[in-house]
Amino acid sequence: MDLSDTSPHTGPRPKSLRCVQCNKWFKVKPVGAIGMYCSGKCKQAAFQMKVRLTRPKPEPKPKQPKVSLEDRVAMRVYQMLLDSNVIVPVDKPKPEPEDEQ
Repeated sequence: MDLSDTSPHTGPRPKSLRCVQCNKWFKVKPVGAIGMYCSGKCKQAAFQMKVRLTRPKPEPKPKQPKVSLEDRVAMRVYQMLLDSNVIVPVDKPKPEPEDEQ
């Protein structure tokens, strides 16, 4: 396998390149792999951006209808009265069946 096929650079070794993250010019070292980033900070920022873009988005929670303050206070008082046995729970009236025609 020829490694030159996977390298983004062809031809003679460049003396400087532009950072893919911040677009600043930086000098290329005379030996070793040719970098794409000017610093570790840019490399880390590019990695975090890639992770942010590829992470699955959480499903939005269905919005609950807002309950007014009066209703919340009334429910709390009702629950406290039930818990202290001051009142007994009232069954909701059953809806009357509709006449079938």
